[in-house]
Amino acid sequence: MAMYRHIETGVLIAFGTVHYPLTDSNNWTKYINGQVFTSDVIFTKNWLEKFTSQFEFIGRISPEQYIGNLEVILDMLNEKTKLFIMMGSETEYKGECSIIYEGRHEVHLQMNSALRKYAKKNDRIVLLDFNEVIKDQSSYTNCINHFSIDTYYSMSKLFTTALAKELKVIKKPVSKYKNTLIKCLISVEEYAKGAVKKNSPLYNKLKGLNGILSRFINNI
Repeated sequence: MAMYRHIETGVLIAFGTVHYPLTDSNNWTKYINGQVFTSDVIFTKNWLEKFTSQFEFIGRISPEQYIGNLEVILDMLNEKTKLFIMMGSETEYKGECSIIYEGRHEVHLQMNSALRKYAKKNDRIVLLDFNEVIKDQSSYTNCINHFSIDTYYSMSKLFTTALAKELKVIKKPVSKYKNTLIKCLISVEEYAKGAVKKNSPLYNKLKGLNGILSRFINNI
């Protein structure tokens, strides 16, 4: 996230990407026309001029600031509450993508390093290290933050395992039968997404089959 500091009060706020600072008038047309990430904010020239007169761009949020934010959040929560944090991928995405994702794996590496150190000292932090299931380029779709269906499935297992551990739930092993059905479901989704036109008769049939398989698996 890009960080901005109020010129008079020193208050810090975060918004958008460091690649297109709000305080740079060269980027204003992009924000007004929605050509860059706006988080559904409707920008005007007057608003951007006023913001620029009050705030200065100071760059990307640092690992230290991120950890500081976590401490503020933890302080607001019940002392027994734990935070589950998803860690960013440290494997570079090598396909074509937006400039905002360039070098993102290096940023994740820095943040994750700080998180691992902090988690060792604070047992209220539970890390979900998705780097355990992100192996190579096949784990991605179109950028470092978007993953293949089977990778999302592996991530969900990582999460449920961590949650069960914290809740002290005895997790029943998944049968080979259920695993086979899950793989079948993933295959149907992948095929429909990559080989069939959306809203075509075949696509709708596969979508219906996907729903039937999902409900059946959830009831096993």
